[in-house]
Amino acid sequence: DHQMSHLPKNPYCEACNFGKYFSKHARRRDPALKKKPELPGELVLGDHFILGEEGSGLEGQRASLALKDSKSKYSDAMPSKTKGVHDSINAVKEFMGKKAMCGFYSDNSKELKAMAKALTIPHFTATPYRPQSNGEIEREIGLISQGTKTVQWISGMPHEFWPYASRHHCLSRNVMKGLGGESAWIQWHDGIDFTGKLWPYGSKICFKVPKQLLKKQGKLKFQADAVVGVFLGYFLQPGGLWTGDYLVASLKDFGELDKVHVHRVREVTFPDEVTFPLKEARD
Repeated sequence: DHQMSHLPKNPYCEACNFGKYFSKHARRRDPALKKKPELPGELVLGDHFILGEEGSGLEGQRASLALKDSKSKYSDAMPSKTKGVHDSINAVKEFMGKKAMCGFYSDNSKELKAMAKALTIPHFTATPYRPQSNGEIEREIGLISQGTKTVQWISGMPHEFWPYASRHHCLSRNVMKGLGGESAWIQWHDGIDFTGKLWPYGSKICFKVPKQLLKKQGKLKFQADAVVGVFLGYFLQPGGLWTGDYLVASLKDFGELDKVHVHRVREVTFPDEVTFPLKEARD
């Protein structure tokens, strides 16, 4: 469904026209990438994108490490407060899960060099001062950035939620099936398809509030357990494993951003039609 990933760009889609302006791609490949890997995890590409302080995410994230498996084309964007070595190590471990990384390819970032050294991963690097030699991951960052802008615009979500938008966009692309019927998700997960409900980021849903939270809020005896909310994405375990949990937030809390709490829940009701309540309020 086009509303999940907004790919390919649709000239008749308002969100695509507002969110996507692409520069020409670099087509040259570094010699280290010419040999195609045979297995997922054999070679992973990575690079950071950085936001200024005014662009911080809901939990203070100002950086994100984009990672892409060269074999399966599975990718994700791992938000963090810094692009430091510790945060980079955590991002790579989160991305890989139980899989082994046999090689890592990036630019000459000192943080990524230190990360690869700490994890004892063979580290292949791009030619300094030649961005085109790091073209594949640069294109990936471009896709993630433009995709995040697009779903943020169409949903009307506050900018602080970009970490959720970027990961939702990555998953949406990962589950897209090609002409052969296989997706990056299937290849990365050893033939297992994604079984969750595909639903656009920032759209209206209803969800059941966890009992423990209802008790803290002083729920009344006959107060409904379910509330109207917005859909933020999927909670992924390390390695990108999905075990049935969704990420949501209560719609009424968006009146004051500091009161918004992201819930990890299983019980979600998806309506018959897709609507974007925050965009409707914005417009």
